[in-house]
Amino acid sequence: MRAMTEYPNWHGTTILAVRKGGSTVVAGDLFRWFDSARPDFKIDLVFLDPPYRFLTERPAEVQRLAARIAERHLSPAGLVVFRHDARDALDLPPLAPADRREYGGMVLEFLRPVEAAPAQE
Repeated sequence: MRAMTEYPNWHGTTILAVRKGGSTVVAGDLFRWFDSARPDFKIDLVFLDPPYRFLTERPAEVQRLAARIAERHLSPAGLVVFRHDARDALDLPPLAPADRREYGGMVLEFLRPVEAAPAQE
């Protein structure tokens, strides 16, 4: 693990991208990292855990990041696990909820690309 001083602009969000054959931990400004990531960087599982305040202070940026991941990097059967405060909600198109779990004051939303998400009842 690299020291925090190596990432002076790190805003506290870590994303773990799991791919077949290995995993990648990105500790840096994810908004910029995914803008420059190679399009062939495909991900099967993403843990998206932005600072809780981002859902209210920077919602458009979080939505843009999720869309970039979904459209360019998430494998067709991929899954995004989105952790956030239970008091907040933010739609992340083109991802759709496949499941939702609430634990105390936080929520884990399991999101899939729209064409792969099961119909909500």
